[in-house]
Amino acid sequence: RMAVLTEHLNDVGQALGKSVLAYNKAVGSLETRILPAARRFKELGVSSEKEIPMLDPVELVSRKALPYDSE
Repeated sequence: RMAVLTEHLNDVGQALGKSVLAYNKAVGSLETRILPAARRFKELGVSSEKEIPMLDPVELVSRKALPYDSE
C-alpha cells in the first residue's frame, strides 16, 4: 500500500511540475504578446474600465517522495 501511495504522490508531483511549466509559459506569452498589444490599444484611445492585473510566475518545486524502507 505504501509503495502504491508513494507512486501516486510522485505522479501528482510530476503533474504539478508540468502545470507550473505550462502556467509560466502562459504568463510569458501574456507578457510578450498580449500586454504589448493592449498597450497599443490604450495609446490609440481604446480603453476599458478594468485594468489587467499582473501575474507573477510560480517558482515552487514539488519534492519527490522518499521510498519506503521497511528495515
